[in-house]
Amino acid sequence: MLKQYRLKNYHFQLVVYIIALSIIGILLIGSAKHSVQSKQIIGFVMGLTIMIVLSLIDYTFLLKFVWIYYAVMIVLLVLFAGDDAKGAQRWFEIAGIRFQPSEIAKIILILFFAYFFSRFEDSINTVRTLALSVIFAGIPLFLILKQPDNSTTILTALIFATLLFISGLSYKIIMPVLGVSVPIVLIVISYIYTHADALIKKGFYPATRIMSWLDPTNYADTAA
Repeated sequence: MLKQYRLKNYHFQLVVYIIALSIIGILLIGSAKHSVQSKQIIGFVMGLTIMIVLSLIDYTFLLKFVWIYYAVMIVLLVLFAGDDAKGAQRWFEIAGIRFQPSEIAKIILILFFAYFFSRFEDSINTVRTLALSVIFAGIPLFLILKQPDNSTTILTALIFATLLFISGLSYKIIMPVLGVSVPIVLIVISYIYTHADALIKKGFYPATRIMSWLDPTNYADTAA
């Protein structure tokens, strides 16, 4: 299960970079809201410990349990969303520390599709494999969207699309999909931009997020 590392081959430089970036982030958060800094420090220590432990485990051993990970992810998204936050059921709490199931889902989906696409590498461009991958990705995406958590849904979908691309998806499939999806996205964003105020008044939350990105000067507070 554990990798037989030679200490000189361990990526200490990468760990140092992660620690440095995390410390900078904690200091910046503390300067804005000191009351949450202690939780950030605890989270950093826990995350660093988990990262180091996982880095010592052979990834092939971890991938033996991807179906269990996937089932746990679905259970978390369905049953343990926790308390309400701005209309979205996104959080659950363990030992005083709050988690977003959708954040855990990102990690699990990376592991799951690393296993899935490696197993079906030779048939990645077949209808059956593509359909199965879309179904397995679609279930957690639907549950995250239902919370609602639009930004995490988009990010998770992009993670899935990236994994699908690097697994060897044919450009004969990629180009037509881009040819259809890119114009649709541009049309939707254009519509939201021209009807932003009306959509925001109707409570269409994605409009506030998009406008805070397109026009942060006038709409930054609406997405808070």
